[in-house]
Amino acid sequence: MPSYPKSPKSETVDWYHGIPVPDPYRALEDIESDDVENWIDEQNAFTEAFLERVPLRNTIRKRMAEILDYEMWQIPRRHNGRYFFQRRQKEQQQSALYFSQDLKAEQKLLLDPNELSEKGTVALLQWSVSPDGCLVAYGLSTDGSEWLDWRIREVATGRDLSDEIRGVRSGDAVWRPDGTGFFQSRIEKPSHGSERKEACIASKIYFHSMESSQADDYIVYERPDHPDWIFAGCRISSCGRYLVIPIWWGCHREKGIVLKDLHNPNAPIIELLVDFDASYQFVGNHESAFYFVTDLDAPFETRSHRHNTTGKRELERDHPGIGRCSPFRLAGWKSIRSRLSP
Repeated sequence: MPSYPKSPKSETVDWYHGIPVPDPYRALEDIESDDVENWIDEQNAFTEAFLERVPLRNTIRKRMAEILDYEMWQIPRRHNGRYFFQRRQKEQQQSALYFSQDLKAEQKLLLDPNELSEKGTVALLQWSVSPDGCLVAYGLSTDGSEWLDWRIREVATGRDLSDEIRGVRSGDAVWRPDGTGFFQSRIEKPSHGSERKEACIASKIYFHSMESSQADDYIVYERPDHPDWIFAGCRISSCGRYLVIPIWWGCHREKGIVLKDLHNPNAPIIELLVDFDASYQFVGNHESAFYFVTDLDAPFETRSHRHNTTGKRELERDHPGIGRCSPFRLAGWKSIRSRLSP
């Protein structure tokens, strides 16, 4: 049996309050060095060599393939009279995208990622339909990468437009109500050669106009002073006027909410809920009243609650016990209504 790869070591010692603390493996933190790169390759080769000698490896692999080879459907999404859904048939590696005029009509294939790679390593990870149901923005991943390449496809013809957004870790595309383009949360791909070292932070909200290049996309919202904030799960408000931007702060449960006025692009961002004091999930709005589901001060029950931009909060309605039924065993939830100042 081959020996384990030798790990790079050094004589590094840090001193804390007069006490020496050795750190012999500090060199492994320099993941772009030749020594560490070679060490990673050697570790991978050693692991693969060991697994290859497992007698039942191929038997297990075959059985797992049999178990996972089943037909799978996803819940349809309805857009302007059309239904869109993903479906994976048996012996397919990836789910394809279909559409139909109604749930009983003939299913038409719109995009099959299995045709894009002989090994089936191109996956359709994200897709978003335009408000009129005529276009689909979709993001493809290659070889399991989290960096997606986005295109826009016409539903009627199956033809891709010239638009192309490459190499971004992104949230779903959120179309403007008029269909002229979409908003998208993005984290830019690290520079070549530093993929293992550069932190994937500094989320930004971009807007992409139809039939334009990625270079023409412009930033709608960013917070360089808070590079650890992640913007994900954006939605258009029920009235179609505001872009609702949830803010995730690392792995914290608490979230923030800000709004972008689409009718007045030069207006400042509306910081609706930015105290990060609870989890907030946007439900909808009626005119200037915005409704959220939250666990703020709701340890055992669900409540309706009003939040004013001046900071005043008023309890509207209790829903005792609902929170206890959550399959995620959440402490409790309540809904908050936040009203914009006229």
